[in-house]
Amino acid sequence: MFNRVLAPRAETPRNVSRFFWTAIGPEIQLDIGQTDLYEVREAIERAKRDGAEQAPVSVYISDRLLLNPDVAKGLLDAMEAAVKYLREYGLLSKESDATG
Repeated sequence: MFNRVLAPRAETPRNVSRFFWTAIGPEIQLDIGQTDLYEVREAIERAKRDGAEQAPVSVYISDRLLLNPDVAKGLLDAMEAAVKYLREYGLLSKESDATG
């Protein structure tokens, strides 16, 4: 479970960990975000310690892109090629679901 939070640029971590999309008419808004790994670890440890469900962790949205249908298709094609490359070089198993 995640809450989206728009982060100030100076505080944005460099890793990308989550993607969200929203349809806006014929276009797709793609939100790219990161989680604070310390915050994630703390939430997991707190849930284990308390025997409770893990609390939501914030996803800091660092970039928002508006994609027309052709650009969205181009992004999909590029990511499919990237996954194929990773699998060919043994960096991602064939069984892995790269969409999650």
